[in-house]
Amino acid sequence: MGSQTLGEKIRDLRRRLKMTQSDLAGTEFTKSFISQVEKGQTSPSLRSLQIIAARLNQPVSYFLDEPDPMTPQSQELLSAIETANHLHAGGFLSDAIQAYQRALSLAAPTDHVTKGNLNFRLGHIYLKLLQYEKAIDAFRSAAEEYQKTTIDEFYVRTLNNLGTAHYYLRQYHEARRWFEEALSHHDRLAVPNAQLRLLIFTNLGNVLSKLSLYDEAIEVVEKALAVSKSEGDYYKYGELCQIAGVVYDAIGDDEEALRHTERAVSFYEAVGNRTLRLASLINKAIHLRKLGRLSEAKQVALAVIDEAREADLVQERARALAELGAVLALEGDHQGALSRVKEALRLAPAHPDLPEWTALVTACAKHTALPPDLLQRLDKLAERWEGDARGKAELHSSLGELHRLAGSTEKANEHLSKSVAYFRKV
Repeated sequence: MGSQTLGEKIRDLRRRLKMTQSDLAGTEFTKSFISQVEKGQTSPSLRSLQIIAARLNQPVSYFLDEPDPMTPQSQELLSAIETANHLHAGGFLSDAIQAYQRALSLAAPTDHVTKGNLNFRLGHIYLKLLQYEKAIDAFRSAAEEYQKTTIDEFYVRTLNNLGTAHYYLRQYHEARRWFEEALSHHDRLAVPNAQLRLLIFTNLGNVLSKLSLYDEAIEVVEKALAVSKSEGDYYKYGELCQIAGVVYDAIGDDEEALRHTERAVSFYEAVGNRTLRLASLINKAIHLRKLGRLSEAKQVALAVIDEAREADLVQERARALAELGAVLALEGDHQGALSRVKEALRLAPAHPDLPEWTALVTACAKHTALPPDLLQRLDKLAERWEGDARGKAELHSSLGELHRLAGSTEKANEHLSKSVAYFRKV
């Protein structure tokens, strides 16, 4: 490869690793820029070359110097990475894990870039497989390797992914620590990445809202929205508006919650994301209901139910049914409300909103008789529900009240004891 140009080296390695130009570009570059570099029509800056080299698992010197031919060991490593990437891209995740681990065993102890990249990819696979503890171990290893290099942006991304893995484990304090550390390191980058900064801001705002630190969450989200507008970068705009809506809802500012949620609806409509648009419309119905605008809330919920059924979006349909039930309960149609909640439970029995749905059933049970099988079904669902401690506390509190209303004192006390135990963990 000694006679090859820089662009030819990049192109050949990219092809060997089964990467597209878009894969190599990532979020930092455009596909067109990579194409121009490979054709020799433009030259990357040193910073850009560092990022490209890291993605191709080579030191920068490999592209700048006239290197010796690859040693058998480096050829074997490149072949192992090529196989792992191919398996990963093809969705053969278990085989890809083994292939990446083999590649790690072939990497030199001082090849920190390659070892960091391989661990980073392993972490992503474990996240996809919902194996969050293993993802944390892989991202920690990646972070340790990246700390020994000059590839600072990859280190920041790894810290953000550590926060994400802890978030999925509902370890919100630990997630917050990693997101804040990622943000701190990002702000010290020589060339900051606006999209990465918005991603971290979004994640931090989300976890702060989960911790009920609403003032801090609002500050972070509003700052991120301002950055998004000022830089014309709407990478996370819809999600930020959604989080703002949730936070303002939590502090009782329903007008502000509605305003931000409507922005999210408009954004997702513009970018053509039907799933997130429907999710935002359900949030809009919730805010309208809390503002007492019941007919509007019902209209929105019914529209979402119809569209979600047509698109076979089960989770969104279930949420909209439950929200319609909440509206019907306020209108005095408690049997109609219970019917909608039963249908929501049938569609999405493990839904994260199970505590809210159970609370709605409890409110209706004070005015009308429960369907014979509903309480028994809720008991079974509560045993398997995998929400956080606060959600479990609220869920068992509602079930305790339901059993009290049904005249089952023993079961009521059993659920209330569980509720107290979970509240102590909050």
